[in-house]
Amino acid sequence: MSSLTAKVIAITGAASGIGLATARLLAQQGAFLSLADINESRLREAADELRQLYPSEVLSTVDPVLTTVLDVRSPQACNDWIQRTVIHFNQPLSGAANLAGVFGKSIGQGVGAIRNMTDSEADFVLDVNCRGTFNCLRAELGHMKSGARGRHGGSIVNAASIAGIMGVEHNGPYVASKHAVVGWTRTAAKEEGKRAIRVNAIAPGIIATPMISQIEAAAGTTELFGAGDPGALARKGDAEEVAAVVVFLLSDQSSFVNGVVLPVDGGWMC
Repeated sequence: MSSLTAKVIAITGAASGIGLATARLLAQQGAFLSLADINESRLREAADELRQLYPSEVLSTVDPVLTTVLDVRSPQACNDWIQRTVIHFNQPLSGAANLAGVFGKSIGQGVGAIRNMTDSEADFVLDVNCRGTFNCLRAELGHMKSGARGRHGGSIVNAASIAGIMGVEHNGPYVASKHAVVGWTRTAAKEEGKRAIRVNAIAPGIIATPMISQIEAAAGTTELFGAGDPGALARKGDAEEVAAVVVFLLSDQSSFVNGVVLPVDGGWMC
């Protein structure tokens, strides 16, 4: 039995990409899922798919997949989502993966030199990635399972980025927002460690997700960073490869890992 079986895990950005891949792995391990995304139709499709991964005896006692259409920019909406989650499953959160994020308000926006960036382009990215992570993190910590003597508490994983630990030209709002996610993560890890709650972040490189595909299509190239992929493995990562790291950080297998920003980048930073 997995350490995540029958544990309640909340996921933002759950309808596609890394969020959906994470939800699939967690469902296969028997976790109870509270999925949040801004795209209602894709969220509904994801939930229907995930329910098929649970045995009939689980489905006969509880709906293991709760869905909420969520704009992470709203503090009240984030609080309501987590409140609804713990009421539905009648237990505190054991984990959360804050994976919702954007490059820009639309494809092509939020990309360009800082000197040419508009307030609205910067504000949107910062509101979703920085403030949105804070809104979710604060709500989750208020309902997270705590432990004793540094053990058996909950775990939170935030989505930073390689752009959260280095500079990337022409992506100022995104880079700044992901550096902020690193700050939230490390601060929360220090604050909540005494309750045995762990807070870590992943820092993906270029991952083959719908968002990256849209950006490549708009740019007219599959080589956003010049010829070839920048990692030592010389390829894009798959969403499932990142999801496996998220699930590891949520599980008891990483019980002494706290405050880490873990690159999942194919050797970009080596």
